[in-house]
Amino acid sequence: MIGYRFDPQNNLQLGIVQVPFGLLTYASHSWWFQLPYYVGLEDDHQMGFNYTRESDDWTLNLAYFLHAEPRGTSEASFGPFSAARYSYDVVPNEGNTNIERHQINLRAARNIGAGELGISLQTHQVYNQVTEHTGNQYAVAGHFEGTWGNWGLKAQALYYNFDDVRDDADNELKYVQMGAYGFGTYDVAAEAAMYSIGLSYNFPVEWGPISNIQVYNDYTLMQKFNELDFEETDFKISQQNVLGALVTAGSIYAYFDIAMGSNHPWITDAFGGNALGTGRGEDFTQPVSEDNSLDDDPGWNTRFNINLGYYF
Repeated sequence: MIGYRFDPQNNLQLGIVQVPFGLLTYASHSWWFQLPYYVGLEDDHQMGFNYTRESDDWTLNLAYFLHAEPRGTSEASFGPFSAARYSYDVVPNEGNTNIERHQINLRAARNIGAGELGISLQTHQVYNQVTEHTGNQYAVAGHFEGTWGNWGLKAQALYYNFDDVRDDADNELKYVQMGAYGFGTYDVAAEAAMYSIGLSYNFPVEWGPISNIQVYNDYTLMQKFNELDFEETDFKISQQNVLGALVTAGSIYAYFDIAMGSNHPWITDAFGGNALGTGRGEDFTQPVSEDNSLDDDPGWNTRFNINLGYYF
C-alpha cells in the first residue's frame, strides 16, 4: 500500500487497503474480532483506493476496489482456488467459481463530543467465472463509538444481501462460499443482519513494563433471513461472545480471551461447514420439530486463547 496526503484534510491510499465500512479501525476489542469479520465486513482489505477527507467534525470516505485482495501464496498444496488471504471474501471453489469485483464504499462519520456516530454503504459485484453471470452484494451499517473516562463502548448494526448470486449451474444461491487463511471455504447466509456491542474498561497501572490493562466483553448476534426451499424452516442464528483482557507493555500486546460461539465457523468442534449458513450441520435431512425449529440445538462452544504480539 502507498499513500499520499494532499494536505491535512485530504488523504489517498492505493493498493491493498482497509475497506472503510462500519467501525474503524476495528468493531471489536478482542483478538477474535466481532462476527462481522467472518463475513468480510470488519477489517476487510481489498485491491483499490480509499480517499479520506476530514473537515471540522466530519470524516468522509470514498473507495473503489477493482477486486478482492489476491491470494497470498502460489503453493500448490493450497489448491487452485485458494482462500489464502487475511480477510474473508467470496472465493471460488468447485462448482461455484464466484469472485468479488468492482466494489464501491461510502462512509460518513461525525464527532459528537463523547464519541463518533456514522453510517456506511457498500456494494460490489459477484461474478461467476463459468457462466459470466453477475450478482451483487449490498451492505449498510450504522455505528457508534464513545469513551467516558476509562469506559469505552462500540456499537454497530449492519445488514447485507447477496442478491441474485448463482453457482456454475446457474442456480441462485441461498448462501455463498467465503474463505481466508488457506483453510478452505464455509457457507455464509446470503442475507442477514448483525448486531454488535462491545464494552471496555481501562486500568492504568505501573507494574514494571505494563502500563495498561483493558478488560472487555464483545457480543454479536447474526440474524439470517433466507429460508430453505426444501425445508420450511429458518436458518438458525449465530452468536459470538468474547470476554477478555488486553495487557499492554510498551510495544508488546497480550490478549487473554474466553471466546464463546453458537453456530460459529471457528468456535466449533469442526472448522467451517454450515455454521454461518443454514446453521444445521452437515446433514440437511435431520428432523424438524412442529414449531419449525431444529430438534438438535448446536449449543455453545468455548475457546480460551492467549495471543502475544510485538508491534513496531
